[in-house]
Amino acid sequence: MLKFRAMKRTLLFITFLFFLSCSQDNSKFALTPEESEWLKENANKIRIAPDPDDPPIEFFDENGNYTGISADYIRILEDRFNIKFKIIKLDSFKEVMEEAQNGKIDVVTAISESKERKKFLSFTKPYIDDPIVIVVRKDTTGYITTDNLGDRKLTYVKNYALNKELTENYSHLKLLPVTDERTGLRNVSFGVADAMIIDLPSASYYIEKDGLMNLRVAGDENIFTKYSFAIRSDAPILKSIFDKGLEGISDEEKDRIRSKWIKLDYPSYWMSFEFLLMSFFLIVAVIIAGLWFMFYRKVMDKKLENRINALIMEQSKTKDLEEKIAKVMSHMNDVQKFSEKKEKEELDPNHEKYETSKLDKETLKKYLEILLKYMDEQKPYLDQSLTLKSLSEKISIYSHHISQLLSTCLDKNFNNFINEYRVEDVKMMFMDEDYDEDTILSIAYQSGFNSKATFNSIFKKSTESTPSQYRKICRKKRGLI
Repeated sequence: MLKFRAMKRTLLFITFLFFLSCSQDNSKFALTPEESEWLKENANKIRIAPDPDDPPIEFFDENGNYTGISADYIRILEDRFNIKFKIIKLDSFKEVMEEAQNGKIDVVTAISESKERKKFLSFTKPYIDDPIVIVVRKDTTGYITTDNLGDRKLTYVKNYALNKELTENYSHLKLLPVTDERTGLRNVSFGVADAMIIDLPSASYYIEKDGLMNLRVAGDENIFTKYSFAIRSDAPILKSIFDKGLEGISDEEKDRIRSKWIKLDYPSYWMSFEFLLMSFFLIVAVIIAGLWFMFYRKVMDKKLENRINALIMEQSKTKDLEEKIAKVMSHMNDVQKFSEKKEKEELDPNHEKYETSKLDKETLKKYLEILLKYMDEQKPYLDQSLTLKSLSEKISIYSHHISQLLSTCLDKNFNNFINEYRVEDVKMMFMDEDYDEDTILSIAYQSGFNSKATFNSIFKKSTESTPSQYRKICRKKRGLI
């Protein structure tokens, strides 16, 4: 019993959803009471007049039946509103327009809006919106429009809306007017013309009907054929009914009608050779620009890194200089105390020669700052021919004052002082990848040494390892070994 009740509830729910769906679809066709009353009074009296020969838009077949795209829309409206339109068959579209202007018909079923026609007709939104295309033989390659036809012969149906546009703006083309679409397409198929400008529905219909399988759609003109229903301007209620009827037709129904009558696809410009070629070059340009930007970014990052390292090194040098000065000043204080204690004792020869020009503490500090800053910034030690005299001239301090400064403050002679800087420079070059291809001797010479033996001796004394051993340690630190 419980199982039966559950099934019953499920069935009721599905039924409810079905009716809800139907009510939503029908709501698209909901009319006002006034419109419903008007339609009830005029059912089976509404006169419509199709174009008798405009396939596949609309036409009468060999049995006299109204058929085509417009006819399918009309049947949907008849079904939804539960009415029957009175179809008036006239001999030509010209006669249809005359009857509409005289008020002898109520609806023109497939017509393009124009200023002249709006004087006596009211138009719905277009329900057919298809492109004007260029049809060529299949042996003609590429995406083709009137802009790149060149010297090809173009055929078209005279007395159509495009006639004026072509004759006025495309007079440079070889134009071959014809009386109807079928003749134009056959001319292209048989080689009388090279291309035809035509609306897509007509092209599709006649190519299939006449078996013109050597033809293809090569491009479009970005112009569209728009057809609407046109209602007598003195029947606004009927116009409103048609608007609601068209609005209620689903996209699926529209697609079904279209696929029934239009079987040709036309190439979009986005798939044309010209667009693809342009896209290719654009992509290549973007890739090149991207690679250039990446390279530029890498260069700039390297420059920034070098700048940051230079600033860090500069700060480090300043700090080292301050530490050196502080250390030297401390040493000077010790020396001064020692000197005061041994003031009356006999000094060694190295000290005697400075007695007549002994520098005070502040002068020593000033000279020391000048000397160390010059060594760090100008790197005079890189000059293999550097002497005490040449250094004295460069920093404007007497050579005996420099010797006194080195002996008193640093407890070093000139050669030891200079070679310490050269050794430090060699050590830095061992850690720099830019010098990986240089020999040890080449690096020694670049650092200011002028003798291999002297370099090896001084370097080993300073680092307690040979240059080759020290360089191997540096490579290991850098992950090269």
